[in-house]
Amino acid sequence: MSIYRRCRRALRRRVNAWRLSRASELTRIDFYPEVIRGHRVRLSGAVNFGSEPFLVSLGSDLTIADGVRFLTHDGGARIFRREHEQLHVYAPITVGSFVFIGVNAIIMPGVTVGDHVVIGAGSVVTKDIPSGEVWAGVPAKFIKTTDDYREGLLEKGINWPVGQYGADWRAKLTSLYTVED
Repeated sequence: MSIYRRCRRALRRRVNAWRLSRASELTRIDFYPEVIRGHRVRLSGAVNFGSEPFLVSLGSDLTIADGVRFLTHDGGARIFRREHEQLHVYAPITVGSFVFIGVNAIIMPGVTVGDHVVIGAGSVVTKDIPSGEVWAGVPAKFIKTTDDYREGLLEKGINWPVGQYGADWRAKLTSLYTVED
């Protein structure tokens, strides 16, 4: 590849990264036209849909945090290329609706995630997650039901109007969570 083409490709990647960083959380998914998706898919940062984004299917009302990776192939098959020159292993990933995927989670090939699921930050999801469950860890495992998770959130959460995060919000959080000596 010529130096001109390499520079042009590098510049295009930087421009796209800049555009992506300026896009709203609900429009970032538009940078991944090959991903099959429903409505209101929120990307809170850079998400990696891998080399086969067309094998990723997302439901509606999702939040996918920064650093999440969807792996749709098993790159380990390369160690057998001398014996099996054309061996490739691919599998689709399907994510249901009303799902939250935490920062830096990795979703492995062939995984299906049900509806109303929370996946904890840093988790490596290697098997299917049924609907209505919270999973976390490496490898990810069942933690609790989303009903139990909701009850815990209602006990420790605060009610505040969405999108109104100004001085009043800061004062409220400061009054609630400031540690005094």
